[in-house]
Amino acid sequence: MTGVQQVRLSYKPRKPFLAFHARDKHKAVVVVHRRGGKTYAVIQDLIDKAQKFQVRGADGQILPRPKFAYLCPYRTQAKQVAWQYLVDFTKDIPGVKNN
Repeated sequence: MTGVQQVRLSYKPRKPFLAFHARDKHKAVVVVHRRGGKTYAVIQDLIDKAQKFQVRGADGQILPRPKFAYLCPYRTQAKQVAWQYLVDFTKDIPGVKNN
């Protein structure tokens, strides 16, 4: 693939999240105690899956990547909980624009 640069995330998952990161399903449930690193792990997983995701068209060409999202009940809640993690973890990825 031309123009693709592999980026390593400096993240070592805790033991409770190993199965979560190794899953092959789109959806997952994570039950971890309060302040156990759920948001941290989920944002890292979101970034990793977004980087690796590929959709090929009928002609075999790689189509543009879809959009990924982190959802909370309220926009302000998502911003308080996860936005700074997302900005920090993606700052070294070329071409990333935070909006």
